[in-house]
Amino acid sequence: MCEIAKGRGKAYRLDGMDGRPFGGYYGVPNVHRFQLNARIRRILWAVVPAAGVLISSSAWAASDEWWNIKHVQRALELTPSQVRTIDAIFRHDLAERKRLRATLDRLELRLARAMARGDQVAVELIDVVENTRARRNVLRTLMLFRMHGVLSPRQRELLSRLSAGDTGSKNAIRLR
Repeated sequence: MCEIAKGRGKAYRLDGMDGRPFGGYYGVPNVHRFQLNARIRRILWAVVPAAGVLISSSAWAASDEWWNIKHVQRALELTPSQVRTIDAIFRHDLAERKRLRATLDRLELRLARAMARGDQVAVELIDVVENTRARRNVLRTLMLFRMHGVLSPRQRELLSRLSAGDTGSKNAIRLR
């Protein structure tokens, strides 16, 4: 015995033997248009955010590496040696900064959930979250301090103007 599905005033057999070519819509047996669309929607809801994360994370990484952008190198008159040194400074504790970022994200989520429940664990988590944030900020600030030490005073002034957008140029950069 087979099941019958009704749609658009017609009845279709769900066993793929309803006489339609290729066994159903779009060559997928036993799948009606609504079911196929629901499957596509579920797949897209799973895939699109992941693709967005990959795209935004690669764009984020590229925007953080301002010393590798050609127009910035020209504007600051960076030498190849300065670019290599700044890149080495950036990569020196990159793994630790990423680990702290992931830890901070996880802790902030736990804190938000604890606060929503009105749980006393939130009081303890606040201290842990803020200490983790402080450690991450210290590492980042030390990295920026070391990078600025590679630049001449004139280059630091130019970098300051570029990062603030004072040049009025569409090529202004933003340091995080």
